[in-house]
Amino acid sequence: MQGSHFLSSISIDIIGDDYKSKVSDTEKLFQLPKAIEVPQHTHALVAVRSFNMINSVYLIKAGVNDTLTIETQGTGGTAEVVITIPAGNYVITELVSNINAQISANLGALNLESLALSVNGTTHVLDFTASYTTYTLTQISFSSTAYIQLGLNDGTASVYSLASGSFPRIYNCQGDNTYYLRAPNLQLSNQNTKGISNVLATIPITVGFGDMIYYEIQSEPIFHRLMMPSIQEISIQILDENMNALGDLLSLSTFRLSLLIHFNYDHDRENKLIKKEELFRNHNIEEHFKQQHAKAIEKSSQASSQGDEQSSEADTQGS
Repeated sequence: MQGSHFLSSISIDIIGDDYKSKVSDTEKLFQLPKAIEVPQHTHALVAVRSFNMINSVYLIKAGVNDTLTIETQGTGGTAEVVITIPAGNYVITELVSNINAQISANLGALNLESLALSVNGTTHVLDFTASYTTYTLTQISFSSTAYIQLGLNDGTASVYSLASGSFPRIYNCQGDNTYYLRAPNLQLSNQNTKGISNVLATIPITVGFGDMIYYEIQSEPIFHRLMMPSIQEISIQILDENMNALGDLLSLSTFRLSLLIHFNYDHDRENKLIKKEELFRNHNIEEHFKQQHAKAIEKSSQASSQGDEQSSEADTQGS
């Protein structure tokens, strides 16, 4: 970005506890003491300089990835039980033990004599086995919001026509390896394959639960064009690796976020840039453009006068 911007860059420091209001459980609104105006004939670019907070997000998050639905079908109809996994951090054996305890308590509702999940340490998938006698079982299906942790399909039902089987994917209890910083109210020129826009930065998670996340740009920041004439307020969301907004993050752990605003000059019709040093000598952008226009007119008039004078001299010499 060196040499491509002409106005002084602006740094914005956002402190998580200083939010103006809570837009929702997943979004906080921060107000700037003074609005940042984007001058005419320019556009603004925004980038994340640094971000830090305590890694306080659980593996299983309430209302995000904490449910497991089990459905059985037979000649007697369909039975369904929804199991809620308490929020927290788990190794896979703890997670399976918690789920099996809740399944055991709901066997009657599922018309089963037994159903249990087990860890396959060789393939790193979860297996299940079921038994039934009084109920003619024709299908067992599992669906879950914690599909990555359990190794299920992407939030859709994993269907089995037998009383045993293996979940289709490798289970994952490592926790999030990436967070995404998003500013929903800004109009940025970006989008990802999930159709989510206004993502400021991707934050890699390289520390364990309870440790400090430090993210700082070591080289050139990644800038996004801001499609707005001014900034007065900035709303912040933090998304997990599945692009789900974290609802309790800002109350569990505060954060600090540093943004950098650059300004670029829009190219004129001749595709020329005004020299940076000229603009620094004159911070009044509108007045500067007026002066440049007046100089151009004056220069044109002088050229025309010189042409007339040279024409008169030529006529005189000819005579």
